[in-house]
Amino acid sequence: MIRRSIFAIALIAGNANAQTVLQAHEFDGDWTFGDPSACVIGHGDVANFAFRISNATLEGVESSCVMENPVAVRGMSAVLFDMNCQGEGETWTNRALFMHDFEGRLIYLSDGIARTLTRCTNSNAQAPQGASK
Repeated sequence: MIRRSIFAIALIAGNANAQTVLQAHEFDGDWTFGDPSACVIGHGDVANFAFRISNATLEGVESSCVMENPVAVRGMSAVLFDMNCQGEGETWTNRALFMHDFEGRLIYLSDGIARTLTRCTNSNAQAPQGASK
C-alpha cells in the first residue's frame, strides 16, 4: 500500500514536471535568420525576415500554424509539436521540434529543415506598411 502511494506521488510529480516543459509559450517571441536588430515580421522578401510565436501559434509569411499536442523529448529539453497550418487558401499538417540552445537561440527542426534562429531585439518588429502577412 505504501509502495503504491509513493509510486502514485512520483507519477503525479513527474507529470507536473513534464507539463512545465510542454508549454508552447516557452518559445514565444520574434525570431529571425538575419540581423536581430532589424527584424521584419511576416515579409519574406527582406533579408531580415522574422516570424512570431505567440499563444501557441507560429505566424510566418502568409501562413500560420497552431502548435498542438506537445511532447517533451526525453533528455533534450526539446518539445515536439503537431503543426496545424493554413495559408494561401490551403491547410496542411507537419511535426516540428523546438528547443533553445545554450545561448538562448531557437533551434527549429521540421521535415528535413534545421534552422537556428536568434530572438529579435528591435523593439518594433512589425511588418512594413502594406506588406502581407
